[in-house]
Amino acid sequence: MAQKKSNQISDLELARNALGKGHLEEAEKFIQSALEQNGENPLVHAYRAEIYTAQGAAKPAAEAYEAAVALRPDQGVFWNGLGLARFHAGELEAAVSALTRAVELLPDQAEVHNNLGNLHREMAAFDAAHESYRRAIELKPDYGEAHGNLGVLLLGLGDLEEARKALEIAVGLRPHDPTVLTGLGCALAAVGAITEAVCWHRRALDESPESLGALNNLAIALKDQGQIDEATETYDRLIKLAPDDMSVHSNRLMCMHYREDRDGKKILSAHRQWSNRFKPKAVSKTPLDRNPDRKLKVGYVSPDFWTHSVANFVVAPLRHHDRNQFHVTCYSDTQSTDTTTGQLRALSDQWHDVRFMDDEALLAQVQADEIDILVDLAGHTADNRLTLFACRAAPVQMTWIGYPATTGLEQMDMRLTDEIADPSGATEPFHSETLFRPAPCFLCYTPPEETPAVGGCADEITFASFNNFSKVTDEMVRVWGRLLGQVPDAQILLKSRQLADPVIGERLKQLFEGEGVSPERVKLMPRVTGRENHLAIYNEVDIALDTFPYNGTTTTCEALLMGVPVVTLSGALHAGRVGASLLSAIGREDWIADSEEAYLKIAMGLAESRPSKEDLRRAVLESPLTDGRNFTRQLETGYRSVWRERGEKAVD
Repeated sequence: MAQKKSNQISDLELARNALGKGHLEEAEKFIQSALEQNGENPLVHAYRAEIYTAQGAAKPAAEAYEAAVALRPDQGVFWNGLGLARFHAGELEAAVSALTRAVELLPDQAEVHNNLGNLHREMAAFDAAHESYRRAIELKPDYGEAHGNLGVLLLGLGDLEEARKALEIAVGLRPHDPTVLTGLGCALAAVGAITEAVCWHRRALDESPESLGALNNLAIALKDQGQIDEATETYDRLIKLAPDDMSVHSNRLMCMHYREDRDGKKILSAHRQWSNRFKPKAVSKTPLDRNPDRKLKVGYVSPDFWTHSVANFVVAPLRHHDRNQFHVTCYSDTQSTDTTTGQLRALSDQWHDVRFMDDEALLAQVQADEIDILVDLAGHTADNRLTLFACRAAPVQMTWIGYPATTGLEQMDMRLTDEIADPSGATEPFHSETLFRPAPCFLCYTPPEETPAVGGCADEITFASFNNFSKVTDEMVRVWGRLLGQVPDAQILLKSRQLADPVIGERLKQLFEGEGVSPERVKLMPRVTGRENHLAIYNEVDIALDTFPYNGTTTTCEALLMGVPVVTLSGALHAGRVGASLLSAIGREDWIADSEEAYLKIAMGLAESRPSKEDLRRAVLESPLTDGRNFTRQLETGYRSVWRERGEKAVD
C-alpha cells in the first residue's frame, strides 16, 4: 500500500510538471495513472480539472472539480476552480454558487473575490461586482488585475473619471499587461482622448503583437480619428488572427461606409463574403402558418435598447402597434441598460434579455415564442446578432434602422427602406435582400419628452455639424471651407465626442486654415452631458450642415426639432440619401442638393434668409416624420402584405 501511495504521489508530481511545461498529453497520461491507483484523492481530480481547463474543455473540468469538492467540501480552492470552470462553461448560476462558497471558505483571498467580481460583471450584477473588486483591492492593494477589472466595470457604467484612475493604477502595477494597457486606452477614448488612446493600444501591441483585444480597440480608435484606411488595415490584421470572429468582419464592413470612394458593388461583394464565412450550427424548421389574417407575432432584435440613436426610431412602432393584430416581443442584447431600456420594455408585450444566450439558445427562444416576422435593428453595427438570422430563426426576416446597407445574408428576406433613400431600380443590385418600402419615409422620429425651448441666434451666422467626427472627411472640410469663404462673416461649430482630443482639434483647424479659414472662425466642442444640454446648443446654431457621403440621421432630426434648417447633399447609396428622406418627410425638399454647388447655394441662401425656428419646430411636430401612429399603420400594412405574399409562395 505504501508503494502504491508513493507511485501516486510520483504520478501527481509528474503530471504537475508536465502541465507546467504545457505537455498536456503527457500530463493526462500521468493523471490517469494516479486516478487508477486511488480515485479518492481529491488532488487527482483537481489536477485533472486543470488539464481539462488548459485544453479548453470547461464542462469536463467542472465535472472533475465536482469530484474534488465532493471529497473535500471544506477546500475553498476546489470551489474556486469549480466556479471558474462553470463560468467558462456558461453555467453562470452554478458558477455564482460555487464562487460564493469559495469566498466563504477563503474570505481573505483577494483572487477569489476578483473571480467572483468577474462573474457578477458578466451577469450584469454591477453593484455586486463593484463590491467584490473593492474587497479584493482592500485585501491586496497592489493587486493590478483587480484594479484593471474595476476600471473596466466603471467604464461600462459610464463613470469615466474613476475608470481612468483605476486603470492608471493597474498600469502602474502591471506595466507589461496588454489587457490593462489597452483597457486604459479604452478609458481615454471614452473621454475623447483618442490620440492618447491610440498610443496605449499600440503599447499593448508592443507587449503582445497578436493581442486580439488591443488590435480591435486600436482599429476602433483609428476609425474615431477618421483614419479609415489605417483602421481597415488593422481589421485586416485582426481577421488573419481571428478569421472566425464574425464581429471583427462586421466592424471592417462598417468602415466601408466612411470612405469617399464607396462603391455599391464592392460593398455588396464584401458583405456576401462575410455571409459566406458563416455556417450556422442550427437552422430553424419552424412551420409556416399560412393563415393570412391571424394575429402576427413580431420580434425586434437589438443591442441598442438604451439611450441610443436607434431607440429614437423604435419607440413609434412599440408604442403604436395594434395589439389586436400584432403581438410584439423584444430581444434585448443591450450591454448597459438605463431608463430608456425600462421605457422600451414597458412598451413591449414580451421582453427577453438575451445577452447571455448563444445563437442556439436564442434560436430556441424565438421558436418557442413562435415569431412570424423577426426584425434586426443593428445590421453590422456593434453587438449585432446577424448570426441568429443566418439560422433562419423566423419565417420572415427583415433588417431596419441601425445600418445603412445590405447585411449580405441570403436568409435576410427584406431590408426596410423607402423610395427616396433607395429609389426603385437604383440600389436593388447592391442588396442581398428585397427592398421593402412600406412608408414614404423609412424612419419615424420620437422627440424626447423633455425638449428645450427654441431660441434665437446672434447676428453672426453660425453653421454647424454635430455628426460623428468619423464622417467629417478631408473632402467635407474642403466644401465647408468654400462655404465659409462665400460667407465671410460666418463661423462653423463642430461638436463630437472626438473633439475633446486637442490633437484632432488642431489637425481639423489646420485643414480649415488650408482652405483659407482662420482658426478663430472654427469652434470645436466635445460631447456634453445630458440630452437636454446637447439639444440646447442648437440655440447657438443658424444652419446645420449634413455630412456626405455618409449622412447624419439622429443629428438631422434633432437639428430640425430645435428649429435649425439642415442642408444635405443627396448621394448614390442609402448612407448618402438619408438626409433627403428625412427632409422630404417634413416637406423641405428645397434643402436637398444634388451637387456640391447646389449644397453651397442652399446654405448661402439660408444664411441670407433664416426661417423662424418656432415655425420649423411646429412643422416638424406636425409632419409624417414624427407621426408615430400613422407610420406604424403603414408599417403594419406592409407587414401584413409581406405575410400574405409569403403564405402564397409557400402554397405554390
